[in-house]
Amino acid sequence: MLDKWRELPSYQLERRADIFFAYYLPEIMKKELKGESITHENIIPEFPLRISGSKLSNKADYAVFCKETLYLIELKTDMDSFNDEQSEYLKMAKGKPFFELVSDIPDIGGNSNKGKKYQYLVECLRNVLATVYGVAVENKPYKYMTEYFRIQKEEFSTSALKEKFGGKDIQRKVTYILPKKPTVKQMEGKEHIDLIITFDEIVRCLEKHDKRFCESLERWIPNS
Repeated sequence: MLDKWRELPSYQLERRADIFFAYYLPEIMKKELKGESITHENIIPEFPLRISGSKLSNKADYAVFCKETLYLIELKTDMDSFNDEQSEYLKMAKGKPFFELVSDIPDIGGNSNKGKKYQYLVECLRNVLATVYGVAVENKPYKYMTEYFRIQKEEFSTSALKEKFGGKDIQRKVTYILPKKPTVKQMEGKEHIDLIITFDEIVRCLEKHDKRFCESLERWIPNS
């Protein structure tokens, strides 16, 4: 169905195929991680990246938290959507310290009408910090949602996190999953991209795990 419908002019394959890439992301990332294993507990999809000077955010498709590196991953199933605007906010996020990217979340959540969902995101972050980095962030009691985010802003503040990490920063790497290698022209102004994973590479990685998905990946490459 995806093979056929991707040919339609307004069909957004990325949104539908996302579940397959997300499911296999630990396997896809294995080569880059060089021995470090990750699970879906290390991955937060649609990770908010604060827009400078506001409490709004853009989103990275996936944030993968590893011991030495935070991978900000963007998935593209069409090379035409490999654009400069999106690349720019990922470049800005890469330039921010790890602690600041994390501490932005409660502040964004406190300004959102999706408080419960941001609360769940904060709890996911708390779990990631504990399991990946051995860093405990206290979960203090609260009565109201506004109070919850006020408390979390303190617990997840840049200074508090920096102290808990002993001042050690976690490097950030901007990663793209693309149908094929971009041209020299497409890469102009995108020097901040650290890693590109192509569909061909994913096929080689997953051919023993999911032959049918790999067949679709190979079909999606030529017309992307």
